Amino acid sequence: MSNPPCVDLSPLRSAFVDGALRPADRDRLLNHLAGCASCRQDVADLRAVRRLVGGTFGTGGPAPVDLAARLLSIAQSSGSAGLAGPSRRRAPRTRTTFSGAAAGAVVLVVGFIGWVAAPAAPVTISDPAAEAQAEFTSAVGRTPLGPDALTAAMIADPITATTVSRGTGHGPTLARGPQLSAADAVGTLRRAAAAAGTTSYEGEQTYVAYGMERTLTARVRVVAASGRGSQISVLGDTGLPVQSEFKPAAVSSRMADTEAWSLLERNYQLTGWRGAVVAGRRATMVEAVRGSSVASRWWVDDRSGVVLWQDSFGPGGRPVASTGFTTIRMQSPTGVIRQLPAKLNGAVTRTTLTLSSVERLAEAGWFGQQELSGMSLVRLRTDRASDPDAVHLTYSDGLNVVTVLQRRGCLSDPPAASAWDPAVHAYVRAGASRLATWESKGTVFTVMTNGSSQLLTDAVAGLPHAPVWERTSMDRIQAGWAEILAAMRG
Repeated sequence: MSNPPCVDLSPLRSAFVDGALRPADRDRLLNHLAGCASCRQDVADLRAVRRLVGGTFGTGGPAPVDLAARLLSIAQSSGSAGLAGPSRRRAPRTRTTFSGAAAGAVVLVVGFIGWVAAPAAPVTISDPAAEAQAEFTSAVGRTPLGPDALTAAMIADPITATTVSRGTGHGPTLARGPQLSAADAVGTLRRAAAAAGTTSYEGEQTYVAYGMERTLTARVRVVAASGRGSQISVLGDTGLPVQSEFKPAAVSSRMADTEAWSLLERNYQLTGWRGAVVAGRRATMVEAVRGSSVASRWWVDDRSGVVLWQDSFGPGGRPVASTGFTTIRMQSPTGVIRQLPAKLNGAVTRTTLTLSSVERLAEAGWFGQQELSGMSLVRLRTDRASDPDAVHLTYSDGLNVVTVLQRRGCLSDPPAASAWDPAVHAYVRAGASRLATWESKGTVFTVMTNGSSQLLTDAVAGLPHAPVWERTSMDRIQAGWAEILAAMRG
C-alpha cells in the first residue's frame, strides 16, 4: 500500500490542477512530484474530477438535489467508510484490493458529490474602508475624551489638500503653575469628560494629523449643545463649510466609563500643571506618560472643564495628532444647533455582545482574543446575534483605540488612496486615522487606529495572515463535503 499524499501540499496540488499557482510554487511542486508517487496519483485524480465536473456543468449552476442524493447512495454502496453516517459502525481495517477502474470511479463520485454540494462562492468586498470608518468613529465617540475634530477630519479625509485650509497655528502655552497630584490629574480629566456632554459652546478648531508621507491639516467649526450633540463642519479656503457631520451626544455607560478610566490609570502615569493658556482662556495641562515618553497632553479649561487642546505622540515622542480651539465662546444651551444627517452612518455591526462571547466567535473561525498589542478588548459587535457575517472588535489602553472589522468574503479592490505596504503585509492608508486592509483566506480584515503608525503595524502583526488561494476545484469539493458531513452530524 502506497503512502498517502503529503497533506501540507494539498492546496498547491489543487491550485496546480486549476492552473492557479504562482511560478515559484509551481516549481516547488514540480520538484516534489518528481519524487513522490502518491502526490502524482493525487494530481491525476484531481485532474479526472476536474474533467468530470467541467464537462458536466461547465460554468452552470449546481446539479439537481435528487441527482446528488443518487450519487451519494452510489458512493455509500461502494464500501467507502468515509461516506457513512455517524451511526454506522466502522469496519475493521483490512486489506482490500480494488481494480484501478473501481478506485477511479469512487474518486470521481466522491469529487462529483462534493462539487454539487459546495456552498456559493464567497462575497466579494470592493472597499471596506467606509464601513470600517463608520465603525471606528462609533467606537472613538464612546471614549470619554474623544475629540470632536477627529470626526470632522474623518469625513474630510477624501478631500484634496487644496480644498482643506491650514489652521492658524495658534497653539497652547505650556503650564508654568503648581504641579498636580496623580489624583488631581485624573479628576481634571474626569471633569473634562463630563463637560463634553453638559456644556454648550461654539468655536473654531485646528486639526493636524501627522503621517509618514503626508500631513492632513484642517480647520473645523464646532457648535455643541448640552445633552444633544455637536454639529461639526470642515471649513474650506473661503471659510465656508465644505463638509458637515452631526455627532450625537455620547450615551454614558457606568461600566464602560469605569473600564476606560481603569485602563488609562493602569497603562499611563498621569500628572499635570496649572497656569497654561489656550485661545485666551486659562487652562490646566494634564500629561499621560508611559515609560519615559509622553503619550498625550490635554489642556482643560479652568472655568468650563472643556478640553481646549490635545496633542498625542507615538514612540520616541513623534507627534501623531494635534487638535484644539483657536477661538471658543460659551453660550446658552438652546437654539444653537441644527441636526444634520450623519455621513458616517455605514456601520454594519449593530448587535452588541458580551466580551465573553469572543471565545464562541473564535471557535466559529473568527479572530477573537481579549488582548491585541497590549490593548484590552472593550467592545464586541456583530451584524446579527447568531451566525454573523461581520464582527467588529474594539481594543483600547484608555488613550488609544484600535478597531478590527472582519467581513466574510474576499477582497476585490484595495481601499481608495491606499497602497500595499510589504512591511505591514496590508494595504495602508494614513490620514486623520490610520487604516490597514488585507484578506486572510476568506476573511477581509480592516484595522483602524487613532494611534501611531507603529501601533497600527503591531496590531496588524497580531492578526491572521493566512495565504489567499483562488477557489480551485479541490477547494470546492472539500467545502461541499464539509457541508454534507455537517448535515450528517445533525
